[in-house]
Amino acid sequence: MATPEEIERRVHESDAARNAKRSATAKRVGELAQRRATIADQLVLQRHLGEWVSASFVVAE
Repeated sequence: MATPEEIERRVHESDAARNAKRSATAKRVGELAQRRATIADQLVLQRHLGEWVSASFVVAE
């Protein structure tokens, strides 16, 4: 039978591993969110550029 110290050590190891996974996941989510924001900004810029180019080719009637 495991001693109370052994049980405490196992719980601590399990918690540490879980916390490491959670931290890594949170970091990755943050990185992806930042990347998404950058891409969204680029798409807005592309849309504005496309609108500007389209408007510059409109011939006044």
